[in-house]
Amino acid sequence: TLGALYQVADYDTGTEDEKGMMVSASMGLANFAKPASVYAQYNNTSDKGGVKDVDADQIVVGGKYFYKENMIAHAYAGASTIEQPGSTDDDAFAIGGGLEYLF
Repeated sequence: TLGALYQVADYDTGTEDEKGMMVSASMGLANFAKPASVYAQYNNTSDKGGVKDVDADQIVVGGKYFYKENMIAHAYAGASTIEQPGSTDDDAFAIGGGLEYLF
């Protein structure tokens, strides 16, 4: 599965329109006893928050495992960078996981 999104946001507090773009891909895995999939997503934001030349990039990779029909295990890792002119980049890394229960 492939996905893409583009949006423009008008902030009252900023001088610029924030422009965001996201692309994603997901692929099912057949080598497991239960359904599973992996995914990747890339986000890019220009003029973040309406502030000129403040840009952000983010990449996330993860997976889902359908433990039962109504229980899905999630795991992911992501990295992001915010670039501000005249300042050092703000980098972050995160890992996470969870269990989704569908009632």
